[in-house]
Amino acid sequence: MNNDIAKLHEMIEDIEIAMMTTRRADWHLLSRAMATQKRAPGADLWFVTSEDTVKLDELEQDPHVNLAYYKDRTREWISVSGIATPTRDRETIHRLYAKDWKAWFPEEGDPRHGTPDDPRLVLIGVEVHSAVFLEVNKPRPVVFFELAKGMVDEARVLKSLRIIGAFIGGKPMSVEDVQVLARLPNRAYLQGQIVGSLQAPLAQITGLFQAPAQNLIRVLTARA
Repeated sequence: MNNDIAKLHEMIEDIEIAMMTTRRADWHLLSRAMATQKRAPGADLWFVTSEDTVKLDELEQDPHVNLAYYKDRTREWISVSGIATPTRDRETIHRLYAKDWKAWFPEEGDPRHGTPDDPRLVLIGVEVHSAVFLEVNKPRPVVFFELAKGMVDEARVLKSLRIIGAFIGGKPMSVEDVQVLARLPNRAYLQGQIVGSLQAPLAQITGLFQAPAQNLIRVLTARA
């Protein structure tokens, strides 16, 4: 996986802008141009945005995003899908900060504006789940790599449940634990995942009792 991400970064190195697609509150899709930032721990891809942007509300409702990269010179493209997590971690912001951010966050009366301590700065980290690309010398798109999404979501939910259980039991949360919980899907989606993970075991338990119960009912009915 790390090698795949490294190769993905090589492929998009000379493409400054990605079209990030999110889902609006009315379920329509919305795309906008976003500059990919340099690599840093905590996410596979990083972007910077403003605190007052509506995309943060959209990501809270549904964290799934698509990132489309296009090489105009060769007509090649790369499509990346994953889970986006906003963060306001000041240490990560300082690590990723670039001078050209001042053009997007101009001076508006606060001496922190345009600096790494600008309170308007919010990072969006994307955990990549799949990437597909088209090369001009190949007849069809190539699946660069793709994780089984159901397995990824189930693993995330189970790990989060273990963290929450340990916290209830008195174990303090680490920074990594908090980051794992921050990457959870929205509440309705999470509830569906938890209920879905319990359905099979519950069905098995129910099945163990159904046959004996039906036999008992038949016996009692016959004796009556």
